[in-house]
Amino acid sequence: MSSSVAIINWNSGTRLKTCIESLLGSETRADILVVDNASEDDSLEMAREFQNRVTLIQNSVNRGFAAAINQAFQTTETPYVLVLNPDIRVLPGAVLILEQFMNANPKAGAAG
Repeated sequence: MSSSVAIINWNSGTRLKTCIESLLGSETRADILVVDNASEDDSLEMAREFQNRVTLIQNSVNRGFAAAINQAFQTTETPYVLVLNPDIRVLPGAVLILEQFMNANPKAGAAG
C-alpha cells in the first residue's frame, strides 16, 4: 500500500457509508481508517459493514478533528495519508492520481 485514507467521523449518518463505498469503488488499494469521535448516531454501525476492508478506531469522547487526525497518522505506516471528511465521494482513480503526483514531485509536502 502506498496510501492510507483517514476519515474523521462524528455523527455523519449515511454520509460515512457513502464515502467508504466510493473509496472501495475507486479502484484504490489504500488502507481505509475511520476515526470516530464518540458518535451518537448509527454512522459507526454502518461502517462496521466494511470491517474486512476498513480499520475502525472508536474514541470514547470527542477528541476533536486534529487529535483524530493524529491518531490516524500514528496508526499507519504508509508514505501518504489522504484526509477526508465523511461527506466526500471519491471518484474512480482519484487516489491513484494523487499518489502519482506525490511520487513525481518528491519535494511536495501535500496535494489536494
